[in-house]
Amino acid sequence: MDNSGLSGSRAQSDSQFREWPPLVHDFDEKERRMAETFGLYWSNMARYGDPNHNLGPDQATWPAYTPAYRSWASMTVPVAINTQLEKAKCDFWQSRYTKYYFDGM
Repeated sequence: MDNSGLSGSRAQSDSQFREWPPLVHDFDEKERRMAETFGLYWSNMARYGDPNHNLGPDQATWPAYTPAYRSWASMTVPVAINTQLEKAKCDFWQSRYTKYYFDGM
């Protein structure tokens, strides 16, 4: 199957920051700090099963995802932990999905 015409998923939106040294352009100091932080999250998750293993004092703890809070990390310097990503859109689709697929079961 040829996937050359497809763009990457949102899960790959940080791929340009995971490569070190930079392959696309020279990073400024903020981009370098962000790349190091997200690189640490990814490698910690792969090695320890926890992105928060051995974080520095200036690195945000990435909370476990729960449907109630929908936590996500913003790729900023410093990293910001937010909740309820796209809440209005998610609530809209959840109300329709529940109505059409679970009523009467």
